[in-house]
Amino acid sequence: MGHPGVKRTLYFVRRRDPTVSKRCVSEVVSKCETCRSIDPAPTKWRQGNLEVDRTWQRVSCDVTHFRGELFLTMIDCGPSRFAIWRALRSHSAKDIVDRMEAVFFERGAPEEVLADNDTAFRSQAFADMAARWGLRIRFRCAYAPSGNGIAERCHRTVKVIASRKNCSVMEAVYLYNVTPRDDSSAATAPANALYRYQ
Repeated sequence: MGHPGVKRTLYFVRRRDPTVSKRCVSEVVSKCETCRSIDPAPTKWRQGNLEVDRTWQRVSCDVTHFRGELFLTMIDCGPSRFAIWRALRSHSAKDIVDRMEAVFFERGAPEEVLADNDTAFRSQAFADMAARWGLRIRFRCAYAPSGNGIAERCHRTVKVIASRKNCSVMEAVYLYNVTPRDDSSAATAPANALYRYQ
């Protein structure tokens, strides 16, 4: 089944048994064949900063695929890092605009959208949607993880969760949103930062 890393596994284990040591969890995770086969150690990107101070001020958008399905991803660049993934029927501007507007009708539109230079995001339909909602669009490099690091990191994390737990993408996004970002305080989970559940 796999584990979400040492720190996050320790967080969840200590919710059940506060006496478990980090060394014990580290040993279990390091010997887990599933974890070793799915996710090698990540590399760190140390240039630039895409985050903003307020929640839902800027939203990072991208299109990704997993297990043969396409998804529109929208990740808050603010302190919450809340993620929304919506299945796409096709990689078309119309489908992307329809999915984004459905999210905006539910949650409101951000001030700014961060997107790569994908043709769907550069389309007239996307520009018209941005004008209707009063959005600023900031473009980054397409197909380069460093260009939209917030979205790319979320993609990697959600895909690893889905692979390790052998669960659906929607369940993996849920787990991403309820897992603390600092691996210890429930208040830092994206859902709690956005909705103040705890």
